[in-house]
Amino acid sequence: MFYSDQRLTQDAERMCSTLAKNIFPYILISPGVIAWYTYKTWATAGGFGVAIIYLYFLLGVVANRILVSPLTKWTARVEKFEGDLRFKHVTVRNNAEESTFYNAAEFEEFESNRFLMKLLRTQLAATLWKYPAQFLQNFFDYYGAVLSYVIQVFPIFIFKSYEDMDAPTLAQQISN
Repeated sequence: MFYSDQRLTQDAERMCSTLAKNIFPYILISPGVIAWYTYKTWATAGGFGVAIIYLYFLLGVVANRILVSPLTKWTARVEKFEGDLRFKHVTVRNNAEESTFYNAAEFEEFESNRFLMKLLRTQLAATLWKYPAQFLQNFFDYYGAVLSYVIQVFPIFIFKSYEDMDAPTLAQQISN
């Protein structure tokens, strides 16, 4: 079972690498970043601005959860079918002599193609789930930056919080 040991080792290495490079840095840095931007938003847009930002974040989390949950299932299916196809190729290679004696080449080709087509259909479905999830992430990333300027509308024009400031001071306040 050399292949299963090798696969487990690769999966463990990939998991540790992902944790170290992609997950732990964000877990360590995120609380400070969230606190800092909450403070800055409170200072410029007040509690209403903070509420809008957190509501936008929660909306993004819920929408992302709806699209990413099926994506993880499809990714697991793709990996399962990749393993099935790999196993089929190993059995064809290991049993080549017996297949020749029993004239099983046509059957083995049919079965190999069947495994391949299952894998390709599953990869297509996973890809069709992946694109909306990526679009949603890009949408919330881009419009999150735009939202930081949009929330300035409320304290300036609706709540009139900055009526006592002259134009240069107001511009400085908005740009911060």
